[in-house]
Amino acid sequence: MHRDVFDKIPARPGPRLLRCIVVFFTAAALLAAFGARAAITFRSAASNGIASASGTIAHVGAGTGQARTGCGDINPSIPAGSANDLLIALAVAKEDDFGNTVTMPGWNSYYSAVYPGAPNNNELQVYIFWRLATGGDPNTLTQSGGACNSFGAQISRFSGVDVVQPFETVTPGVVNQDSNNIDTGTITTTSPTAMLLVAGFVSNDRNVAQGAGWNQSFDYTYNRGGSKPDFGVTLNYQLQSTAGNKSISNWNLSGGGTDQNFGVMLALRPGYGGLTIPVPAGTTTDDVMIAAIAVQSPAVALTPPAGWTSLNRVNQPAGGGVAQEIFYRIATAGEPADYTWYFSGTITGAGGGIVTYSGVDTASPIDVFGGNTTPNGTSHSANSVTTTAANAMLISTHSFSSAETWTPPAGMTERVDIASLSTPNAAGISVEMNEVIQAAAGASGNKTAIAAGNADAGAAQLLALRPT
Repeated sequence: MHRDVFDKIPARPGPRLLRCIVVFFTAAALLAAFGARAAITFRSAASNGIASASGTIAHVGAGTGQARTGCGDINPSIPAGSANDLLIALAVAKEDDFGNTVTMPGWNSYYSAVYPGAPNNNELQVYIFWRLATGGDPNTLTQSGGACNSFGAQISRFSGVDVVQPFETVTPGVVNQDSNNIDTGTITTTSPTAMLLVAGFVSNDRNVAQGAGWNQSFDYTYNRGGSKPDFGVTLNYQLQSTAGNKSISNWNLSGGGTDQNFGVMLALRPGYGGLTIPVPAGTTTDDVMIAAIAVQSPAVALTPPAGWTSLNRVNQPAGGGVAQEIFYRIATAGEPADYTWYFSGTITGAGGGIVTYSGVDTASPIDVFGGNTTPNGTSHSANSVTTTAANAMLISTHSFSSAETWTPPAGMTERVDIASLSTPNAAGISVEMNEVIQAAAGASGNKTAIAAGNADAGAAQLLALRPT
């Protein structure tokens, strides 16, 4: 403090001046202890609830195949569908050069092989590519090398596939042979409702007769003429009802004689959908988003969207069973319209919300957090946490296995109140999120929310955001 300030204080200050001096130095001490912190401000909230989700894979359709002779590009069409559908592309190349390659930018490779043996003028190369549809998906395949021959591909589309792990097995079951029929190797599925696929690649323009109970996505052949630079490629599917060992044999080729071919067995893993929540209105760069997701099955795992971090999960096996998990994310420029959390299994209800705040310390946004199960009843308490920063934003989240509305804890402001079914209902699940600023660091005390009825067991969590 500047010396001039002390010079102006009388030798014997009066009572009023003494009180001012005490207030001044107390304020200065508090400012020094806690620093100047900006207030955390609520921006907005969004929520959603769904009644159920279970996994059923469906064949959406096949695009139009395309082929060419010589090195270069082809662009088989992509059948229409929805975002997160699985796209499967089968490609065949008849090479005159063992070093030739086929690429498909923007796609993932699931399988590729060259028919065994020394290079020859009609070398058979086969490829399986995949990607999750986003809209405006690329569809260019390129054959590169010194001496290309015939080259073609076709694309199919499937819905209801697990977007995190689309395939049941890392590698397919494959048989390559010179014959007049298609066989496959054996794979072992673990999901009873997986979709089986059989891909066939033939070193001639021959069709494949699929077995009973199988459906054909496409059976594409190309006849260039000349000394057998032709090919056939087929994709067939069947929704299974039991898990276990899977293979096929003796699918006949059209025409006579034998040809080199590949039979490939693979399986698609069913997805169980997810909960999609809009990004709260007005969310901008460096805002902090807190998401609470509750599902009516503690055994079901949640896969968050890219860029979200799991903070705390509470599993409540009692009652109808609840799992509640908290995630956070620091907003960036160009946030999408919404985010989806995917389920690992069947659920009978899910709900959740996102709340957005400005003025949060983005380097260390979470001051403290905790979570606990709550017993059967309509009162559900989040246990006390101890904050370390002044003016922290406390956020409580409460859920239980009934569809009901909530009354927030005393002194807190409700930001999310969502149920998976119309309220009131003894079935379903409901979620509430609340907030309050805690001026001084220390114990928050328990935060108890009250459901309107239908007593059940639940879960509760309490966290504090640190101000900048």
